[in-house]
Amino acid sequence: MLNIAIIEDDKSSADMLIEALRRYGDEKSEAVKCNVFSCAEAFLSDYKQRFDVVFMDIMLPGITGMAGAHKLREADPYVPLIFITSMAQFAIEGYSVNAVGYIVKPFEYYDLKLYLDRIYRNIAQSGNGGYILITANGGSRRVKIQNIYYVETRGHLLVYHTAEGEFSSYTKSMKDLETELEPYGFYRSAISHLVNITHVTGISGNEVTVGGDVLPITRGKKKEFYDKVGLHMKSSTGGGVLNELPRLGRQIDIGMRRDRRARIYTVAVFDNNHVCVGTAAA
Repeated sequence: MLNIAIIEDDKSSADMLIEALRRYGDEKSEAVKCNVFSCAEAFLSDYKQRFDVVFMDIMLPGITGMAGAHKLREADPYVPLIFITSMAQFAIEGYSVNAVGYIVKPFEYYDLKLYLDRIYRNIAQSGNGGYILITANGGSRRVKIQNIYYVETRGHLLVYHTAEGEFSSYTKSMKDLETELEPYGFYRSAISHLVNITHVTGISGNEVTVGGDVLPITRGKKKEFYDKVGLHMKSSTGGGVLNELPRLGRQIDIGMRRDRRARIYTVAVFDNNHVCVGTAAA
């Protein structure tokens, strides 16, 4: 289902947009839920990161649509935003709030469809649009999956460590979350830690560094976790020294550090008979 917010004070314009959105939903065999707000204040007063698309009229009573868009970006940096306007000269300001685009009233259906196709394609390609909804204490927050460093359990609580801060939730089990995030490169280093391996900056012995934190790697997870990190490193660097990984068989240890500026990876692989040390540029 597409959950859409429409901020429009003119009822006839809102109704026209709703009709067009429902037509689009019918073409895609996708349910569409339209939530209409007559002003930006009403939309923002209890904002939750739950919408797939936001349509914002620029000329609104109270604070303008552009001012409302800036406030929206403080609460939600990523939701696709499309401006509705009768004066196209204002739409250029939309770049300052990372708007997808704008449609000029009265609009043609196919003008709207061009934007919706792009947004719908992004959602379809990334399953849930590349976001996860974290719900706790009666509220919810949508977080970009690539911005999650790792998730840990604290009792029955899931704690998400992200580029946007730390968020907690009781609504999922670690097992269910692991299944949901595995396609995005998340693997367990321990029963209590689910790691986004794209953010790993160091791994040695029984520890992995991710998001600036040092996490444990337990014996039962070590081989699989090292294999996943090795494969990711190999694909990230295009091979190089990492092509040795499959040949070495049982690895006892991998030491790796990433230089953030030079994007250079140093890898050491040890087993009973082999030592392989080298660097590869990503």
